[in-house]
Amino acid sequence: TAKWKLVGQGVMFAQLKLTPGRNADGGGAFVNPDQWDGYQPARERVYSMLANGGGGAALSNVVFLTGDLHSAWAADLTPDPNNPDVASGGYDAASGAGSRAVEFVATSITSPALEDFPRIPLSAAQVANPHVKYVELDRRGYLLLDIDADRVVGEWWYVDTVLQPSTGHVFGQAMQVRAGAPHMIAATRTEARPTPPPLAA
Repeated sequence: TAKWKLVGQGVMFAQLKLTPGRNADGGGAFVNPDQWDGYQPARERVYSMLANGGGGAALSNVVFLTGDLHSAWAADLTPDPNNPDVASGGYDAASGAGSRAVEFVATSITSPALEDFPRIPLSAAQVANPHVKYVELDRRGYLLLDIDADRVVGEWWYVDTVLQPSTGHVFGQAMQVRAGAPHMIAATRTEARPTPPPLAA
């Protein structure tokens, strides 16, 4: 019954493809079978739960929080991202229709991105992965979430160096999901609160 359901888990849930393909046509070629792409029946059960998990009603306002890739990603979560027919379970990248949840992937603080990650051209990656709304492979840093009743904003912040101690960091990108609309849209940096709560000891 919570307004937002945050799912913390280890590896990227969204599909990540080298070549596009509808599920009915085999799904295309995946980048890394060691994430959820290698466990597609299990992922389909999660999608089924999202669609029917609330006593037959779809679960709303679900946000996946992920690490592992040492890089930053924001994605709509949809069972069949390369099928443009929403009526048959597909996904419309322009409107987000067909997305059931969203995923924020936090980059690493210091560790480099995976060296064997295929460096495909961004234009090709966008064709194969229209549900991916933001990606940054090279900069290190952290993900900051700002959550209220109406939206979840994820902000990626990047450090200026990992080679020596430094307090330098810069704002990179903000993406958000609005309550009742399970797809990523661009956001602006949230302003610091004038009277923030004290940091945890």
